[in-house]
Amino acid sequence: MARALLLQRVVGFALAFGLTVFLGLDGGGFDPVVRDVVGIVVWAAVALGFATGFFPRGRFSRGAWIALGGLGVLTALTAVAHSWTESDEATTLELARVVQYLGIVTLAYLAIDRHTWQGAAAGFASAALVIPFFALGARLFPHLLVDDVARAFHFDRLSYPLDYWNAVSCWGAMAIAIGLCASAHGPRVLRAAALAAIPVASLSIYLTFSRFGVIATAIAFLAAFAVSRNRWTLTINGLVAAGMSASAILITSQQNEIQNATGNDGAGAVIAILLLGGLACATVAVLSEDADGVRLSRRGARRTLAAAALVAVLAAVALHAPISRGWDQFTHTGKVASGSTARFTTLGGDRYAYWRAAYHAFESDPGRGIGPGSFEFYWDRNGTTQILIRNPHSLYLQKLSELGLAGFVAIVVALAGLLWGAIEARRRWITETDLAAGGGLLAAFVVFVVYAGVDWMWEMGANGTLAMGGAAVVGASRFRRAAPLSGWARVGLTLLALIAGASLVPTLVSTERTRDSATALAQGDPARGVQLADDAIRAEPWAASPYAQKALALLAEDRLTEARDEINEAIDHERTNWRWLLIRAQVNARAGDVNAARVDLVNAKSLAPRSPYLQPNSSFVRDILGAQPGAQSQLGG
Repeated sequence: MARALLLQRVVGFALAFGLTVFLGLDGGGFDPVVRDVVGIVVWAAVALGFATGFFPRGRFSRGAWIALGGLGVLTALTAVAHSWTESDEATTLELARVVQYLGIVTLAYLAIDRHTWQGAAAGFASAALVIPFFALGARLFPHLLVDDVARAFHFDRLSYPLDYWNAVSCWGAMAIAIGLCASAHGPRVLRAAALAAIPVASLSIYLTFSRFGVIATAIAFLAAFAVSRNRWTLTINGLVAAGMSASAILITSQQNEIQNATGNDGAGAVIAILLLGGLACATVAVLSEDADGVRLSRRGARRTLAAAALVAVLAAVALHAPISRGWDQFTHTGKVASGSTARFTTLGGDRYAYWRAAYHAFESDPGRGIGPGSFEFYWDRNGTTQILIRNPHSLYLQKLSELGLAGFVAIVVALAGLLWGAIEARRRWITETDLAAGGGLLAAFVVFVVYAGVDWMWEMGANGTLAMGGAAVVGASRFRRAAPLSGWARVGLTLLALIAGASLVPTLVSTERTRDSATALAQGDPARGVQLADDAIRAEPWAASPYAQKALALLAEDRLTEARDEINEAIDHERTNWRWLLIRAQVNARAGDVNAARVDLVNAKSLAPRSPYLQPNSSFVRDILGAQPGAQSQLGG
């Protein structure tokens, strides 16, 4: 029995660690192919567990049922939205994302119980603490770990390995929450290792130059403090880790090549301060164990809370003017200060414009929304800047705008259910081992929930898997042994799991074949490109991209009539996507019908009036219309 229990914990650790690290190192799990492959594997595991009678291992809590209910409703709403969305293809991609998350949470709830959860929890926590080392390695050893985003666009913001700086920032904050909790409750070796990893996570946040990363770090500490029992120990550890992190940041800020992502001169100094800081943190984590038993009396706790509230009020009053100026910058200043650390001195940017547009989209159809994945097209038509975006950089406003009030409620209920289930479990924990294994994951989930409100963390599969998978594992930590399912129930649930996994196959095949077609075309083999595009069309006939890709391949072969037919199919599938009109303009211009090409460009600009690709001086417009007298000026300013 003990050997079987150990094996289950080891398997749980390996699966949680392996899945999270795989997604983290593969571009953060943003790519739909990676997401679909993971989703198919997860649902296949669920189906196998039902078929063999191994699932469920425990009886679900109320929080678990609420979380699954919220995700289930969100899945159903997204599927039904195909009947009104602007883009069936974009909605299918959103559906695949929800199905994948539903699968991860379902698998965690089904496979974990009160006896085995610590293995999976340790796997998620270990993955969280490991990834910042890879992130920082891209600056210290750029020839070994390449930050492709920074190199391609000459950015100084750290994006590796998640390919998005704010995702790295969010991950670092979640890692800090996990490290703090483990350092206050685990065995000595775990305490030392967990606290020693925090300066690395903090430095990875700094190098993203993410303004919300600073706030997320504070949220991480507060959440870890709230879920912990040894709060004095955690506070001591947190203060020391903060000091060592500040030292590492100060030293790094003086290494110009590392700061600006232009080389690794000064890497030795950064590594040295991290080693010293890690050693100091490890030493303090061991010594601070003596503070575990220190507790405030109820009277002392009330006085402390009252004092903290008074300090917060006084701080708000004292900082009224800076807060007012910051809000004015946030709502009226579109341009962010250039340079790395200069970003921390202003709240300017376009995010408020995105959020305002999302709310206006919601107002246009509060009942059902504009359709999952359709915000991109709404912004193209109504946006106030030339920046092209796919979502409003807020999970909650995205669901509100794309699925109406029902979608907003569904995602809030799903996340609230995960949080409730985890808090229910936390209230029943007795041992320090439980707190070390699960407290940090609960705090990390809080960081994710807040961060998802100000950026597109929902789209980052690695961050979502760490947060939601970790919260589900914590919620399952108090599940009691479940009774075996009846034969018919097993058959029905197995079929449902297989259907969920199979629903991801069309987008997987279509995306892969469309990309392969583009690769063949770039390699000078348009005939092969046509064949692969046909495969993509057969896999996902409701999607527009495969038809557009086939049109490009046919255009390369000068099969203009067929190319026009295919791009017309793409336009029929996505009438508000200006990009397909751009391709049809190319076809018409190649056929010598410049007037038709000009009409396509004018119509495209009506769908995206601020697109930089459609301005009269755009190289795209010049390439299509050539040197026709007055052709470009007719697009307007």
